[in-house]
Amino acid sequence: MKKKAVKILLGLALICIATGVTAHFLTREPTYQGRALREWVADLKNPRPGAREKAVAALNAMGHDAAHELSGTLKKKPALMTRITQSAANLTPELLKKPLRRIFNQTRLVTDKYAALQALQAMGTNAQSAIPVLGQLLADRNVLLSGAAANALAKAGPASVPVLVDALENGDYNVRANACNALGELGTNSAPAVPRLSRILVDETGPIVSSASYTLSRIGAPAIPALAPLLIHTNSTVRRWAVHSLGYVGPRAQPVVPQIIPLLQDTNVQIRWAAVTAIANIDWISPESGDALLAVTKDPDTNVQTSAINALGNRPHIVIQRMPLFIEMLEHSSPQMRAGAAYALGQTGDFATNALPSLQKLLNDSDPAVRQKAEAAIKTIHDSIAARQRSSQANAR
Repeated sequence: MKKKAVKILLGLALICIATGVTAHFLTREPTYQGRALREWVADLKNPRPGAREKAVAALNAMGHDAAHELSGTLKKKPALMTRITQSAANLTPELLKKPLRRIFNQTRLVTDKYAALQALQAMGTNAQSAIPVLGQLLADRNVLLSGAAANALAKAGPASVPVLVDALENGDYNVRANACNALGELGTNSAPAVPRLSRILVDETGPIVSSASYTLSRIGAPAIPALAPLLIHTNSTVRRWAVHSLGYVGPRAQPVVPQIIPLLQDTNVQIRWAAVTAIANIDWISPESGDALLAVTKDPDTNVQTSAINALGNRPHIVIQRMPLFIEMLEHSSPQMRAGAAYALGQTGDFATNALPSLQKLLNDSDPAVRQKAEAAIKTIHDSIAARQRSSQANAR
């Protein structure tokens, strides 16, 4: 009975080898400049100067043919004979084990797929024909392959957006996070994903909310109309993520600053801190936001106070207008506030001449950061005074 089983396995093994060898020799890879596709793919990791650049050019020159062949690699699945040979490994003759492993190697299959994904990524929009297959690999349980598929989809351009939006419905966090990253890479082209990403902020919890928030900020202006209404949501977590996203949109979110300012008085300290950060990133000029930040320097939370004074350091016009108040803050009980006020005064140059006596006192402060900021401010003010004097003397001549 055992001999019969061995004979059967031997026959199956010979069929496998023959099938593998036949497929190897009958498959015709695309070529460019006399080199096969797989050689150019391998050169993507070649450390020789210029080798990668040439490989990318070759892949793009092969275009659709390369994308088609690489898609075929991504579609490959472990053959039935792989499972048979693995389960019958103990009965397989030693002579056949090595060639069988070479032909039906699961690790090699993953490696080949990863190399194909990197090649498709290098091809950018020339790999658009591979988008359906890349969408399937995005949902792969192998995190390496899923991440590489997401990168390739991002490089394939706006045509990938529908596939990436569909992936947001996947139950696997890694798949959804990879889709978020790819949508973020596509920036404003991912506008169709905004409604689904916004619902994640409202309806879900966990790390996917952070991923969705960051993606919305990278999509930028198209995300603003969906995020603005969430600033008054009854759920404080939703308000926090909305203002956080808008803050990282940056100056393009200027129209919603009047809606962010009320959040500086929110009952939730994290929202107040996020609102300060958002205003600092969005609006550096308007008197309304400057006055609002100035009021927050009296916030009951030290971290919120510090964020506000640091933001005001980039608004010298506010500091000049309220100079006595900033000089008074040099005696604040919080060292972070004293350091922030010193920095803000220094940014105004010789306008802060009257602050020099108070800044001099801080050179003996118990906090090293305060001493450093005071010293830097004093130097900046003196340098500014000297520069103005030189300018006046030059004009007098």
